Amino acid sequence: MSQPAIARRGGGVGRGGAGALVLAAAAAGLAAAPACGDGPICPLEVYVAITSPAAFAEIGPGDDRTDDPTLEVEVKARTNLGEGETLELEVRDRDDAVSTYTATVDDAGKVTFRDVAIPAGEVSLRARASYANCGVGTDEVEVRGVPEARCDLRITPEPVPNEYYDPLPVLTAYEDGDPSQPDFQANFEIETHPDYDVELTVLDLASANEHVVDGGVTGERGTAQLRATLGQGAQAVRAACSSREGATTAASDTHTVFVDSHPPTCEIAAPADGDSIIPELDEDPDRSGTQVTLVGVAGGDDVDPDSATFAVGAQTLEGTPVKDGETTAVATFDAPGDVDIELSVSDYAGNTCVATRRVTYATDGCAIAHEAPTEVVTEDAEPLAEGLQTELAVSVDPACEGREVVTTCDVFGELSAPAAAGTHTTMQITACEEAYCVRSYDCETRVVSEGGITTRAPATIHVDTAPPSVALQFVDPSDLECGDVVDDGVDVDPESGEVMIDARVVSPDAEKRLIQVTAEHSDFIGQADDDGELRIPLMAGKNDIVAIAEDAHGNRGVSDVCPIELGDQAGF
Repeated sequence: MSQPAIARRGGGVGRGGAGALVLAAAAAGLAAAPACGDGPICPLEVYVAITSPAAFAEIGPGDDRTDDPTLEVEVKARTNLGEGETLELEVRDRDDAVSTYTATVDDAGKVTFRDVAIPAGEVSLRARASYANCGVGTDEVEVRGVPEARCDLRITPEPVPNEYYDPLPVLTAYEDGDPSQPDFQANFEIETHPDYDVELTVLDLASANEHVVDGGVTGERGTAQLRATLGQGAQAVRAACSSREGATTAASDTHTVFVDSHPPTCEIAAPADGDSIIPELDEDPDRSGTQVTLVGVAGGDDVDPDSATFAVGAQTLEGTPVKDGETTAVATFDAPGDVDIELSVSDYAGNTCVATRRVTYATDGCAIAHEAPTEVVTEDAEPLAEGLQTELAVSVDPACEGREVVTTCDVFGELSAPAAAGTHTTMQITACEEAYCVRSYDCETRVVSEGGITTRAPATIHVDTAPPSVALQFVDPSDLECGDVVDDGVDVDPESGEVMIDARVVSPDAEKRLIQVTAEHSDFIGQADDDGELRIPLMAGKNDIVAIAEDAHGNRGVSDVCPIELGDQAGF
């Protein structure tokens, strides 16, 4: 922290060397009796020096020897005046005297001012000594008064009471300072004295992990704004406040809160997205419309089973808890067409998840559903055909057997085939015009019932047969190039007993990276680390090195062969 530019000023000489001689001479002069009728015998110079407290010292409650709430300390000084002479002490705030004290010199030239009140903040102590007409000596030191510290901590916005987590209040996603960031972003205000150091400590009660998360210095109003990321679960937060030099410290009360800013998970298990709702599915024929049970599933340790709500078109239905997070409600479908279904579920902290589905309600149509492919297409269903082929499979209600099933994809036009016997129809489509491609597109398969009702099954097909791009790069030695002839001087690991170099697989989209070395008498293959780096051996003679990368779908890319020859002088 910054200190005043001037620590001490005075009319006296220094405290050692010549000053000591002055003190001795003055003491001798004062001891000699003046001649009758003469004035006082003056010392060479009136001398005074404050010996305690030191310049720039922080004076806190630990320095106070009284029970009075005012900060009171002893101030000590030395002088060359004789026993019984008087010194004056001023306590000054900036240029004004706050209080004045007097004390007498003892037989050793020492002076003690007792119970000197020190106000908070930067003050100066000015001691003044005068002797007859011999002159004036002064000394002044600057100190800082730091009274008993207070340290108040407040979380903003404040956590809210919650019966489920009682007695702990809760911080939810609604109070999160930045919901786009992981976990909970909390704001804290610490109130203490101006120019105090403050720090914020968080203890995760589940893991017993405690660490300082933020710190700073208070401003003129004695406040500081801090921020911290709190993990989920019970968190204990406290602040520590200390003066500039640590003479006064204090800690806030510990605030224990429960953080729950993660919503539960939820999904609509039935009906499936894109399903057709038809009268044959009616669970209550005595009522108008078609009654179908909706099934939702919510996951999370603190899911409120009574909070599940379905919205089906204009209907709002309360879910009935079943077990293991499952909830159901019976919806009525009475208007043909697309119907949106929404499920919302909350946890006890009020965090909410939402799942949606769109189904089609048809009064006389045939049920149809997309069955395959459901995973990313990575293999050609007919390798001998041009491009990349994949099989599209749908299930069709037996009532539509023999009727035309039509598939339309947004980039490949339209295909059709008669509905197969039973419930399944398969069509082969050209997913890509080339064997290697990465593409996604939307398809819709539909069938028109004998009564003219069209039912549809949407599907999004993802194709990825393209190997990831891959290149080999030498890390150490970094100037190594394909085709080089080297000796064991390139070895980066002499302790291993082999000539080792560091190489890197450069493939940003790879899930797995390998390097393979093929030599005349032996081979090596190893998996690189997360940065794509691997230490590989060079065998005597020619080494063919390739980098290999695999993506998340198992597509493999291989770099060009990079030959490196290890000469005979390597000693292997």
